[in-house]
Amino acid sequence: MNGLLFVHKRAFTMITRKDTPIVAFIDHLNTQKSLYEQILILSDRESGIIKSKPFSMARVLEVLQTKNTLVTRIQVIEQQLAEQRCQIDFNDISVSLKEEISGLIQYIGSLLRKLLAQDSANEEMLRECVCSGNKPTVNTHYAMKAYGAYAK
Repeated sequence: MNGLLFVHKRAFTMITRKDTPIVAFIDHLNTQKSLYEQILILSDRESGIIKSKPFSMARVLEVLQTKNTLVTRIQVIEQQLAEQRCQIDFNDISVSLKEEISGLIQYIGSLLRKLLAQDSANEEMLRECVCSGNKPTVNTHYAMKAYGAYAK
């Protein structure tokens, strides 16, 4: 199951070893950033699908599934990174690097929370449209947003 949650096997191996060197730890942060970028790209494509004609149900499902998989991967990696940070001997690292690592972890965490909050309502609306067989148009999209249909 772990193999499904991580994009790179090398990254998974590094993050689960307690003697992971700091360079490998930073490599993890870069891997995670890449995952965030993929999700942001998918979110943009998802918005384009809502506004585009013709509206493809199969395409929406594909985008949602891909994004959900990436979100799951990021959540797991984020948790592992938090644990890994506790295992690193910060006495062996320069003060500036310590601050950079801590800042990157906090930044990644805030990005994830913001992204999930923004996408959850949009994703729910898309799922309802797919299940009901409706085809949202540009007007439907903005009307639902204006009248608070995105609220949980």
